[in-house]
Amino acid sequence: MEAIKLAFEVITSPFSGFKKLKEKKTFLLPFLLTVLVYTGTFSYYAFNVDFKYVITRQLEMSGKLEELPKQQVDKLIDMQAKMGKYFVAGTAFFSPFFYILVISFYLFVMAKIYASDLSFKDAIVITGNGFFVFLFFSIVFMAIMLLTDFKTATPETLMPTSLAYYFSYETVGKKLYALFSKIDLFGIWFTSLLGIGFHIFTEESLVKSMLTVFIPYILIAVISVLLA
Repeated sequence: MEAIKLAFEVITSPFSGFKKLKEKKTFLLPFLLTVLVYTGTFSYYAFNVDFKYVITRQLEMSGKLEELPKQQVDKLIDMQAKMGKYFVAGTAFFSPFFYILVISFYLFVMAKIYASDLSFKDAIVITGNGFFVFLFFSIVFMAIMLLTDFKTATPETLMPTSLAYYFSYETVGKKLYALFSKIDLFGIWFTSLLGIGFHIFTEESLVKSMLTVFIPYILIAVISVLLA
């Protein structure tokens, strides 16, 4: 349980929390707990939402609904609606493992560029404990679903922590909406924790560490706008 306690300290007092983690180097228990709760939350969403409505809405936002013949659209919606619930649940489970490896590898490579002795395990410790914020995301998301009728709602229209929640796709257009969907409190919180953890473990300046993690975050948001 000490690992869970340390993960909570990273959330509430990240500087002192990461200093303790530099010695303890634990991450597995809080990470796995987060993955289980995260998977359960999105599985609940996937198996209760009206997937035909959600997929139709996504096609409208992508502009493909008008490009494809109606018969083809109907088949596409039916097929994706049947598989969508399993895809969302599976992605919710497997994606955290993918992200922790990719992000940790990025931190490891950047540390080597800065001539730091940060190990790949250290990078995983930073990322795995930072990911603990999504336990709270999952709790908030589940509470909202239990209190609302979410059957015809996409996740970004349910979570008030995302800027997209406060605007409609029709009002701002797909490019701005894509940008707003990337500006999320939990995403910024997670990225900030990565920066603080990188700062503590590598002893690089806080500004340099924050730039190291926020530049890719901003680039991803820009790419999502360009591809929208």
